[in-house]
Amino acid sequence: MKKIMMALLTICVVVSIAGCSGNLKGFLADTEGDWYAYGNSSGEMLRISEDGTWELYGTSDSDGDRSVSDSGDISYDSEYKTWTFESGNYIYPCEITKAGLLIYKGDTYVAAHESRDLGERFDGEWYLDGDSDQDYYLFEAGAWRYYESVGMGYSSVDSGRLIYRGGDTRELTAIDPYADDPFAVFSVVSEDEIETKDGSQTYLRLAGLDSETGEGFEDFGGGDANADITTGSFYYLDGGNHSESLYFFSDNTVDFDIPNETWEGTYSIDGSTLTILWDSGLESILEILDDGSALVDAQGEYFRLEASE
Repeated sequence: MKKIMMALLTICVVVSIAGCSGNLKGFLADTEGDWYAYGNSSGEMLRISEDGTWELYGTSDSDGDRSVSDSGDISYDSEYKTWTFESGNYIYPCEITKAGLLIYKGDTYVAAHESRDLGERFDGEWYLDGDSDQDYYLFEAGAWRYYESVGMGYSSVDSGRLIYRGGDTRELTAIDPYADDPFAVFSVVSEDEIETKDGSQTYLRLAGLDSETGEGFEDFGGGDANADITTGSFYYLDGGNHSESLYFFSDNTVDFDIPNETWEGTYSIDGSTLTILWDSGLESILEILDDGSALVDAQGEYFRLEASE
């Protein structure tokens, strides 16, 4: 009996050290500090403190300041064998993966020392083999969109969020929020070069180039001051009424119609800058031109107001 009790005690100690028995001290030792959503240091920040409390901060403003959006205590749920972040009557599950990432409310958080401002670090167009006639990725403020070269133009294939992990890993992952597997995983080679993890494809950043002409985006950033848009009408891509379109409502909501899909979101206007926050969490920024009759995005694509009958 004495040997059995000693064996059980040994098992309990091993489990406790692994953090599986709800050892709060052990969990905090692994997680105390700041964590950024998707490894984007300008995005939401989760702070775990040594006293067993947590705080969630919103995205940083133009001055780099943040405000607390939620907070509470950390406990262990023995039934589901997971850590829970409690806030009032709400309980949010949280787990730390074998790779050392935090999964909080279904989102991936990366330790502060492995995070970067993804917009500052990766914004731009990344072309296959550095050839502006080839397929490319557009990275913007932690979001991505992939374009395939088709004839004389490009076709948008997919889009989603970026996850970055620096340190020794230096890995950039393009995820589609509606897919189980990543769209692509890259190793960060240098400031302007990434390659797929299997080494089969290399993408080089060609910042500020029009995907069709290779010229700079002369119109983007030079819109009309205090401009406005026309609500209740369509803005068609390249002015063609059978193409992708934006439709703005007077309640500051917007629909983006593409083949077999409609994106919904909200928009705001600041001077000549039109910002759209999609329900998926992605953000689009366009400039308002020609007294509101045209819009241009950062890659030089134009949306033009439908002609009145």
